[in-house]
Amino acid sequence: ERRRSGKHTYHYTIVTLFASGTNHFNFRLLKEGFLQKVGKMFGGQDINTGDDIFDKQFVLKSNQPDLALQIFDRMLCAKITAEYPSINSSLDLNNGALVYNEQTMLTTEKSLARYINVIHLCIAIIEKVSGKTGSRSSGRG
Repeated sequence: ERRRSGKHTYHYTIVTLFASGTNHFNFRLLKEGFLQKVGKMFGGQDINTGDDIFDKQFVLKSNQPDLALQIFDRMLCAKITAEYPSINSSLDLNNGALVYNEQTMLTTEKSLARYINVIHLCIAIIEKVSGKTGSRSSGRG
């Protein structure tokens, strides 16, 4: 997507995945940076998952913290932490759509490979959110 601001044009690459039945659950996941640390100093709260590495690297906010803790379990937190270098923007679930957008164009194999990692991560999150990972059959008839 191209966005204009005054004389400048910026290119964004956007990934949107839809999770049916999740319209009432929202979350925002972003890397912890300077602004998030300042926000915490002024009383801003994020959800503490209990995964020390994840909690140091990311800020998680949700309208349903208990549900967020069920979704962001140790396995998912470890997967997200492993992809820390690939994530350059926030992941937002709102109105049933998980959106990742980044001010970049996919112009190299390196940026494409990084974005593929982000897409796989988004799929894992959507599966977890929509409950698909728990509904697969066990193979017993």
